[in-house]
Amino acid sequence: MADFSARAKLRAYKRTHKRTRKMESSQKIVLCLMITSSILVIFALIVFAYFYSDTIVKNRLSMLAKVYYEDYYYNNLTNNDTKTNVLESYAENGLPMVRLNQLLSFDNHKYAEFESDFVNSRYTCDLNNTSIKYYPVAPYGPQDYNVKYTYACSHIKN
Repeated sequence: MADFSARAKLRAYKRTHKRTRKMESSQKIVLCLMITSSILVIFALIVFAYFYSDTIVKNRLSMLAKVYYEDYYYNNLTNNDTKTNVLESYAENGLPMVRLNQLLSFDNHKYAEFESDFVNSRYTCDLNNTSIKYYPVAPYGPQDYNVKYTYACSHIKN
């Protein structure tokens, strides 16, 4: 009877040991899949950053144009009584052009850190010739405007 009990224990140990090994191999597969997925995501981000620099530039310039007009330019334009009159007079021809270097340096250079999005090893924009022009539209509130972008940017070939 002791021999039967030892065999049963041995069989039970082998079954448990096989299950443990199967679990370890499935864990290895999951780990490999996670590592492969992470590498693919990182690769995709690098490819996106390299080949779609112009999209990054357009999005960043759009964000800067919005912040500049709504938070700075509109508020400093003139007093509330004459804002509508002043903006209405610029509706057709637009407000004076604003250069990219002005956008990066306004508000005590708060947005200067974004210059690396416009001038880097893959893509460069001329900070004086890349510009925006605002066209106010009725009812001439802080968010009532259209923007025309002028890009002076190019990819840098390595």
